Amino acid sequence: MDNKHYLKIAVGRELTAHEFEELTDIIEEEIGEYVTSDDVIEGKEDGMMCYFFEISEPIPEDATSIELLTYEIDQIIPSKIEWTIESF
Repeated sequence: MDNKHYLKIAVGRELTAHEFEELTDIIEEEIGEYVTSDDVIEGKEDGMMCYFFEISEPIPEDATSIELLTYEIDQIIPSKIEWTIESF
């Protein structure tokens, strides 16, 4: 059985259409080689809006690509909005 891996970005509110577009552009630019599907799965978890990107393998938390994603996502999500990133 083939296990799927995901990059999960959880945000304290639903992203606007513009923020979502910018987020998907950032994902494509920074980790496009890991992304295995154009589909983004959306759902709620623990009161957070979650966006799941299917990836080929988990990305280590200390990877440069995660650091770059964190920096760039910080630029599009207002500072007062809580958000997290996780790869599994």
